[in-house]
Amino acid sequence: MLQQQKLVLGGVSAAAGFRYFRMHTTAVAAGPNISFVLTNFELRIDGVDQIPSMTSNTAPSPVVISASKESGGNSAFHAVDDNAGTFGWAETNFSNPGFYQVDFGAGASVLPDTLAIKNHTTTANTSPTEFQLWGSNVTDFSVKTILTDQTGLSWSAGETKTFSLSV
Repeated sequence: MLQQQKLVLGGVSAAAGFRYFRMHTTAVAAGPNISFVLTNFELRIDGVDQIPSMTSNTAPSPVVISASKESGGNSAFHAVDDNAGTFGWAETNFSNPGFYQVDFGAGASVLPDTLAIKNHTTTANTSPTEFQLWGSNVTDFSVKTILTDQTGLSWSAGETKTFSLSV
């Protein structure tokens, strides 16, 4: 409860939306020191993904995609490149916590109602089993709203899960 009170007192206005979104992950299916992979990541409003099809972590501008780590050619933007032929984003040797982040750019205000994530097509071991999705208007997330809090998730290979978001 203290965190929720801090959020309310911190002045976060849910109706206004957020510039930054972070998927803060604390566990993956196979445990620590295993890869964490997202094949697809979407923040939707009324079923429409708000993240443009990215061609790099910084294009098209002003959106910036980042992650706690990137492995080889599996850059963070590959989870939002709308290309079924790419592997997605991967973080080898998952470090707790790990994160995947979207910055919509200065002046942006996005308030998605759904998070959709897809795991790797050949294994479920790299999927997040515990995570929170945070929304914020400050870079360091010192003031944030928890939009969803998920624990105990299980996955099948190639599965897409959707999560309703609340503020």
